This record gives sequence, structure tokens and C-alpha cells, in this order.
Amino acid sequence: MASTITKISHLRCILRTGTCLTVNWTKTSRKPKMYTKTGDKGFSSTYNGERRPKEDHVFEALGTTDELSSIQCVLQDVGSNIATPRSYARESHNSPQPKSSSQPVADLESCLDAFAEELPPLTNFISPSVGKSSAALHIARTVCRQAELRSGEADPDVATFFNRYSALQKYPPWCFSFFVALQPVI
Repeated sequence: MASTITKISHLRCILRTGTCLTVNWTKTSRKPKMYTKTGDKGFSSTYNGERRPKEDHVFEALGTTDELSSIQCVLQDVGSNIATPRSYARESHNSPQPKSSSQPVADLESCLDAFAEELPPLTNFISPSVGKSSAALHIARTVCRQAELRSGEADPDVATFFNRYSALQKYPPWCFSFFVALQPVI
């Protein structure tokens, strides 16, 4: 995935974090071009070399999975913020704390508002009774709540992010569409 950036969200994450794939080219190795021209006629290759139309379900699934993984950038930033408590730092480690952004919170709130408009109001306690997927989302929701309570000295946006993130998981069938739509920029 690091060698082929197909989604803007990944590019934003890489640019923001400074994480790049670096390769040391020797005199005997050939530096590849950034383009191959092999997809110019509407076909692309799977990992095993099979050529398929670019609109094939395999590439749709890959693109969707790419977008789904973009939430990891936000979670990495949240983790950096939590890992930088100010009150216990020695003076030599007292560099500026990573600043969180309210943009991921705003993105979550937009999705929650959209879901709330389409769904009937919740009238019962949320119970993981629909199956394994529902149970997994319920566990994820409770882990988000734990993270919110333990975020400690992090930027207040971190706790707010966890709060909204856990609230999102009340809407299991719609969660996936949120992750597909999420384009985090911090």
C-alpha cells in the first residue's frame, strides 16, 4: 500500500505525518517510473497479474478498503496527542504538544446528524443482539468509551473525538458508509 498511493486521504496522512517509503537505490537496481501506462486503456492488474477492467468489483473493494483504513491517520494523531502529557514531562521534553484538530469531530458530527435524520429515534438501550457484526461494533463502542475516559491530559478534542466516534457505532448498518466517506485532515 505504501508504494501505491491511490487515495487522497492516504496522501494527506503521509504529507501530514512525514511518513514516506524510502528506498536506497544501488547502481545495479533500476529506479521504477511513477507511471506504467498499463492502465491507460481501462484495465488494471490484480496482485497475481490478472488483467481486469478498472470498474471490476475487486478494484472497487480495494478502493473502499483504502478509504476505510484512512481512519488510522486520525487514530495515530490521537495517540500522539495522548502520548504527550504536559504535566509529567521534564523540561528537556517539554516540546509543543501535538495539537489535535476539531475537523474529525466535525466530520463525525455531520455523519451522526445525517444518520439521525434518516433513522427513527433510539428508544431502547443499545444491545448487541443482531449478530456478530453488531456485537463487534458494541465492543468497539465500549472501547471508545474507555479511551475517552482515559484520555487524560490530551487535548480536549481527543475526548470529544472518542465520544462522537463511539456514538457513531450506534448505527451499525450505516457505520461502513461513514468510514468510506471519511477524508481526515488534521
